[in-house]
This record gives sequence, C-alpha cells and structure tokens, in this order.
Amino acid sequence: MKLKKTSRIYYRGTNNPNEDQLVRTKQLRPSLNHITNKREQGISVSDVPDVGKYFNHLYKLTGKEIGIGADGEPLLDPTTIEFIGWVR
Repeated sequence: MKLKKTSRIYYRGTNNPNEDQLVRTKQLRPSLNHITNKREQGISVSDVPDVGKYFNHLYKLTGKEIGIGADGEPLLDPTTIEFIGWVR
C-alpha cells in the first residue's frame, strides 16, 4: 500500500480580491521586496493564518517551497501553487 504525501498548507494575505484567478491561471508574479523594490524568487506565503490581519483577504494554498524571502517567509514556485480556498 502506497501512502499519499500530504501537501503542506500555507496562507497568503492580499488586497486583491481576484488573486485566486491569478493563482488558478498561473499568472501570479513573484512577490515584490518593498525595501529593495526587486522581485523575490517566488511567492511570499506564511505558515500561520495571522498574517491575514495586515490584508483585506486571506486564502489557503499549497505549492513547492523554493526558498526563503527577505523577511524570512517561505517562497513558493508560482507554477506549482494550488488555490485551496478563501479564509476571508
């Protein structure tokens, strides 16, 4: 019997109410480092849902972790992200 690997759940806050469509169509661009004004290697996400208090919208997603962002947050490969659902 082969066990299915469980995907890790991440959280992403956004002010874009249509970001789910960007995720579903693989059009979400890598996150912007606001200090350097340069793009990160991937999409910034959080391990915990309280990141949502800084944004109007919060959703759950999965994806392949490819690095660590400037703020110490996980970065996901945009081509591997799967939208799970809105938290709010």
